[in-house]
Amino acid sequence: MNLTSVLQKIICLQYGVEHKKLVNSLEHVESVQEFNLKQILEYLRPFHKNLECIQSYEDFADQIPITQYSHWKAGIDEMRNNQTHPFRHVCSRFEPTSGSTNAVKWIPYSKGFLMEINRAASAWLYDTFKEYPSVLKGRHYWSLSWVPPELRNTHNSNDVELFPFWQRSFLSQIMAVPDVVKSAKTQEACWFASLVYLVACRDLSLMSIWSPTFLLQVVKDIYKYRHLIASSLKQGTWSLYADDLFGIPCPISFEQAEALELPLSHDRFEPNADFVQRIWPHLALLSCWDSSTAGVWISELKKFFPKVPIQGKGLWATEGVVTFPFQGQRVLSVRSHFYEFRCLDSHKILRAWQLKQGMFVQPIISSRSGLLRYELPDKMRVSGAIGAAPCLDFVNRINSIDLVGEKIDFDTAQGIIQDINQHFGVRGLCLIAEKNSQPKPKYKLLLDGEITFSQSLREAIEDYVEGRLCDHYHYKLSRNLGQLGSCEVLVVEDSLQILKKFQKASIGGSNKIEPIVILESPL
Repeated sequence: MNLTSVLQKIICLQYGVEHKKLVNSLEHVESVQEFNLKQILEYLRPFHKNLECIQSYEDFADQIPITQYSHWKAGIDEMRNNQTHPFRHVCSRFEPTSGSTNAVKWIPYSKGFLMEINRAASAWLYDTFKEYPSVLKGRHYWSLSWVPPELRNTHNSNDVELFPFWQRSFLSQIMAVPDVVKSAKTQEACWFASLVYLVACRDLSLMSIWSPTFLLQVVKDIYKYRHLIASSLKQGTWSLYADDLFGIPCPISFEQAEALELPLSHDRFEPNADFVQRIWPHLALLSCWDSSTAGVWISELKKFFPKVPIQGKGLWATEGVVTFPFQGQRVLSVRSHFYEFRCLDSHKILRAWQLKQGMFVQPIISSRSGLLRYELPDKMRVSGAIGAAPCLDFVNRINSIDLVGEKIDFDTAQGIIQDINQHFGVRGLCLIAEKNSQPKPKYKLLLDGEITFSQSLREAIEDYVEGRLCDHYHYKLSRNLGQLGSCEVLVVEDSLQILKKFQKASIGGSNKIEPIVILESPL
């Protein structure tokens, strides 16, 4: 047994403790959830004066409204800018994410909140190791939360940071890509170093990423830069990125360098499954999103990994975890936060043990992050149960488009169209998300062609729209990672013909053009 396997088994023993607690909790969801609420309120009372009189769920629901980020923004901004704020001594960091009314939302990660997340992660990993034991035989790649360059030094983005210190020390020794690559001077250099380390890791057994398009980009970029990567692996130097990666050790592997340089079996211009298999012959599991629009990319992923099982993730948001893969389903993480759900048919607010199979619901989270009764913009379907705990599948984002994880919502699109019309004197119709645009998915702004558009005007509008979209955190991530093409302007002479095409794309038979639509095929 090698050192990696020994370390994995030690960590697995600790995960087993949380796994056992979860299994016991699945039969007692009501009492567990009531205890969670009590503990969360006690944790937050020193920082929330309005919690002092709350003694029951009825008090809680009566005195705390259902909230969105705008409810908490001013308080979070004050915490971020004030090192002496009382909550800062329990707050580990602030994590960025996107929102409908805020281009970047900053979510407080307190020590108590990290404990809640860790409960879900530990139980998930133990169950995963039981189902896929070969994962324990090699090293892992857990993708970093890639961020725009201007935010790279403002927070900790490594998923491993969700675990307690002693676990992080073990996990750091079984990770394919060391945390030190984050210190690269540029994002491009950080990305290249990650690719080199990934190729060097011949015993890679698990890849846990979020969007499948991220992994597709990994494979394509490894192939694209294979000669440069091979050179780095042979010489132990960073080649073109030597200055930006100064002080970061470069791995050496003549065997993996040769694997990159072997000819492909059928097409020398594109990577294929044989190419990927040569690099990672022991890969035992891929874990990524597979629901809603992400499911479109799973078939593409399987072309490169035909023999590797793919585990669909549950719903993990920056604001908290809702579900995770467990015993073949996506179970509610009953030991993590306190959950309520808005029934999307009746609009009633329900608690976890009141859900029934077939319901469509929107999750509402209260946690030790300090966010209380915080609604997530996600539509979920109750698909079953494990014991008394509901299982839920993600359906889609509520009022938003998400091709590769960029999360552009209706309000954002409407604001861009209104500003374009006012600023440039044109008539914008809608923002189109082209899912299968080549070579990459992209957004197009549809404009009515009643006026003459010079090339300079078209380019000015495109630059303006692209800039506005890049104000949104996850859109900019997708552009930086090469997952989306640049936004374009599409001028049409007959908007009625375009409307018919939209109706074929299932806009509910309505004659109204929505501010944002998604199309399967390019216009």
